[in-house]
Amino acid sequence: MQRQIRPSLVFDLDQTLVNLHEQARPPLAESRQIGQGLWLSKRPYLRRTLSYLSQFYDLFILSAGSQGWVNQAVATFQLDGLFQAALSVDAVDRLSLRGPWVLIDDLPFEHPNTQRKLRILGDVSRYRMIQAPPFLGDPNDAFLSNVARVFLDNLNR
Repeated sequence: MQRQIRPSLVFDLDQTLVNLHEQARPPLAESRQIGQGLWLSKRPYLRRTLSYLSQFYDLFILSAGSQGWVNQAVATFQLDGLFQAALSVDAVDRLSLRGPWVLIDDLPFEHPNTQRKLRILGDVSRYRMIQAPPFLGDPNDAFLSNVARVFLDNLNR
């Protein structure tokens, strides 16, 4: 029996799912210290939203950061296993997604990093992009819970 082709959600990492900041700034959302004076905060509802969406969508991270950074951020919040792949744009030339896909990024469509991701993702006739408000550490940020609602509503149509 063949696996049904599922749509894909491709998330940017920095300022979309997590925020890196200095220790001098008090941790706002759930944070972990990852180095001398450096903290990584995750967007509220991150694990819950991704766990739920992963039942219906193939999830990916595609980041302009280094592959080492992507690996560290995913491991910091134990997000392993939720993504089909968590990649740096430097680690991949093409990401061939089988179904329609949506890129969720805090950067606008015109930004060079966004354009690079779109080239890697390929077939833009089957895509949508959602520009997320940048995540700066607000513990009341509801973007991910709102995204989950939108994508689950779309499944029921």
